[in-house]
Amino acid sequence: KWPHAWLDFHGDRIAIRIPSRAAFEGLHYSQFAGDDAMDKAAGRFVARHVSDATFARLLDRMADPDDVEYVASQSIVMELVGLLGKIGTERWKKDTEALDAVKNGQTRNAK
Repeated sequence: KWPHAWLDFHGDRIAIRIPSRAAFEGLHYSQFAGDDAMDKAAGRFVARHVSDATFARLLDRMADPDDVEYVASQSIVMELVGLLGKIGTERWKKDTEALDAVKNGQTRNAK
């Protein structure tokens, strides 16, 4: 088991791992290695940041031509990657602010 958060995504409540900045940098730089490398990197990224049950559910819904919510999306995978990026960015920002506060001698309990 791994620590996870929950995300409401197109009618499902999915288990996600909040990605690190390094995970996104790897995904970003994969674009310079060609389309095949970028596609593989995106697939690995999603597979590593959602639970096995969530990944199976995503694949099942993607394969269903009658799943209106998934069919309406231009790219369900990239939509999910974008949401993970937003969540990750919010976490990185909080972590950076907390570290800066510690560096400046501030603590949460300081008045």
